[in-house]
Amino acid sequence: MASLPLSFVGCRLPSKPPIHLAAASHRRAIEMGFWREMKESGDIYLVHLRVDIEQFFNERLLVDGAKDRDCSGSVDRDDRREAEEMRAAEEMAKKAMAVRGSSLMHMTALIEDKVYLKALPSSTEYDETRLVTETTQSRPRLPTTLYIHGKLLSAPFLLHSSSPLLPMDLHVFFLPFLAPGHMIPMVDLARVFAGRGVRSTIVTTTANVPLIQPTLDLANADDSLRHPIQILVLSFPSFESGTPLGHENLQAFNNPDITPEFTTAINMLEDPFKQLLQAHRPDGIVADIFYAWASGVAKDFGIPRLVFHGSNTFCTVVSGALRRLKLHESEHAFDVPGLPHRFQMTWSQLPEFITKPDDSMKRLGDGYRASYGMLVNSFYELESDYIDLVKKGSETKLWHVGPLSLHNQLAEEKAARGNTAWISSDECLTWLDSKKPRSVLYVCFGSLGQCTTTQLHEIALGLETSDHPFIWVVSNAGEPSEWLPERFEERVIGEGKGLLIRGWAPQLLILNHEAVGGFVTHCGWNSCLEGVSAGVPMVTWPLFAEQFINEKLVVDVLRVGIAVGATVCSNHKEKRALVKGEAIKKAVVELMGRSEEAESRRKRVEKLKELATKAVEGGGSSDTDMSYLLDELINLKAARLGNTVRCSTS
Repeated sequence: MASLPLSFVGCRLPSKPPIHLAAASHRRAIEMGFWREMKESGDIYLVHLRVDIEQFFNERLLVDGAKDRDCSGSVDRDDRREAEEMRAAEEMAKKAMAVRGSSLMHMTALIEDKVYLKALPSSTEYDETRLVTETTQSRPRLPTTLYIHGKLLSAPFLLHSSSPLLPMDLHVFFLPFLAPGHMIPMVDLARVFAGRGVRSTIVTTTANVPLIQPTLDLANADDSLRHPIQILVLSFPSFESGTPLGHENLQAFNNPDITPEFTTAINMLEDPFKQLLQAHRPDGIVADIFYAWASGVAKDFGIPRLVFHGSNTFCTVVSGALRRLKLHESEHAFDVPGLPHRFQMTWSQLPEFITKPDDSMKRLGDGYRASYGMLVNSFYELESDYIDLVKKGSETKLWHVGPLSLHNQLAEEKAARGNTAWISSDECLTWLDSKKPRSVLYVCFGSLGQCTTTQLHEIALGLETSDHPFIWVVSNAGEPSEWLPERFEERVIGEGKGLLIRGWAPQLLILNHEAVGGFVTHCGWNSCLEGVSAGVPMVTWPLFAEQFINEKLVVDVLRVGIAVGATVCSNHKEKRALVKGEAIKKAVVELMGRSEEAESRRKRVEKLKELATKAVEGGGSSDTDMSYLLDELINLKAARLGNTVRCSTS
């Protein structure tokens, strides 16, 4: 007789039966006595493991009343009334199951403390490992899933081991690249791992600790976190590399060029990083794609290196297509062939890693190909056509685990991300609260984006004449008198029509406020994804790197943005073409207007917001990818320890 997969089901209230229960191959389950899972189990034979409170009553209802659906016995009126009350409470329960819901946090702790080792209801003790073994003793090699609140908390459960490997047995190092746009999502990712029970350690340099410390302090204050997230510090080799003292982050430079000296410093971090690996012996490394040496180091220590890609899969596919074209400089627009969507680009919009590839790009590619796989801050529903293309045409392992920003649900979490804000959250929210819903335009060019004084002047003219209230973030721009039109601050800022933030802004807090109805963005991927996740349509204004490719995704594929008309991709602000105030006004008026196309654009981005939220919730595409990843990491560790593990994905 063929072996039957066994599922160990915990508390969950999904809108449809869990995939693992719906699958025809699953015909046995250990049930913790939660009513909804009993209803969903169909023709699955249940073994009841009662853990707490009403589960004893649910067990009696199922066993004595319904007889596992194979019996003609009836359920009495009192039991039916109880079931109706349970269904009526479902909406409240769903709220508790939210990303930061109380039930999710408390149940995770309950499962770890009571079920992973043993469950202790009232006066009866259950040893679930023994229960599983005795139940399936004639089928000793069953893959087992522990499914709690939509999370595979312990996928590779060892049926015949006294010490099963769990996510909490993993220790993972996170090595973010030294730029805000790379560090912030990597810290969010470390928090996701830690929320699953994984011991997470972030490795960075001394000057970069203040950038991430406030976020980690908030995360570690959560008493449901099994292991506090730790920081290990590397000494940045400023003198040895020739990098100016204090320039440990790209934000400290005048433009986003990665200088030869900075590249040398990044490469010199390899040896001290090895020393940390030797001392702490983690089970895996999540390293930014810019650490080309990380794959070789991981191989030396016999552990997997996962690449963290700060961009999206669409960009990966389009970049590959552009390289294959072997383009030559031209003023004419061209189609990018072989893709699910048609769009055009020009030579001047292409980044230098396409037009002028060098040895450093080859090393990054080699490091990526030598890695175990790639983590992408995106979600399947956003770019499914392009994710499918990669999976069909490549053996590269991909896990889409975003939007990572959605793991910041509290106002203080949103405000704490990144550098210390130039404006207090209270002041920012008070200004937004005074505006009508969807009336405010948010303008920000990211942590590295800079404009000439002439361009800043044109932006000011465009914003003022568009006649919409706005928040405008400007950094490293000198005195406002040098670039603002005469009496602009008096006419616009003083009258409350605009808010000027001259430094770091609490972007998540702003984008998610109901008053914000549009976003002028440089098309850095974090900003694009945060705009989509907030349901805010965009005016796209790419500056450098892959941002013009991201613009094509936002405008031509997703159709949630309007291009302002930028034409030149360059790290140097002086080399970019000037966008006049009239063009800025036109794009803003079109975005914020009430035309049929504007309303359709808003509906499309609202739908993407819903899909993004579902992706990171229990059972969503990104949540499931994270579960599969933990499956693999646990099995890799077990293999190193000499154990044979059958994971839930086998």
